[in-house]
Amino acid sequence: MRTVAGAALLYSDSGRTSEAMEQAIAETERRRAKQLAFNAEHGVAPRPAGTLLGAAGTKSRSLERGGGGSIFEMLRSDKPGGGSGDGADDRGPPGGELEGDDRAVYDELRAWRGQVARAGTRRRRPFMILTEAAMQGIALARPSDMGDLLEVKGIGPKKAEQYGEAILQIVQDSKQVTLNGQEFELA
Repeated sequence: MRTVAGAALLYSDSGRTSEAMEQAIAETERRRAKQLAFNAEHGVAPRPAGTLLGAAGTKSRSLERGGGGSIFEMLRSDKPGGGSGDGADDRGPPGGELEGDDRAVYDELRAWRGQVARAGTRRRRPFMILTEAAMQGIALARPSDMGDLLEVKGIGPKKAEQYGEAILQIVQDSKQVTLNGQEFELA
């Protein structure tokens, strides 16, 4: 990305312009001349970031909302399906549309993932242990053995080896219901 009115300050230990600096300045001037000629030929007018023009030549949506025109806001508002622009997170709640027992399994997996990420001397980011999509897949599939677990998208042999037993235990525990002091297993 280039700035509209960019400037560069060059320093040297001796305080004089070195041969390398002169070559760099000459190359910059050559490129600038080429860019200006292209701009003039094609009617391009450089604009600072945050002043993207819409189809009718108006300011971008992020500026109309008073968002300040940051790159993040521009990218977010131009996504397919778009951001709302009010700063709210458009991704929805973790776990998506899961409900009931599926939601309970997902919540247990998410809590477990957080504990694993914080445990030990080498902390990891939670998504490196299990992604949101993998946890949702596990909650929906309810695997009962390693074979079933490996069929869930996002669970490969390495993850199954590292975390498979714990994941299967969480799923198994979610099928256990205690009623009047007796344990029952849900199908």
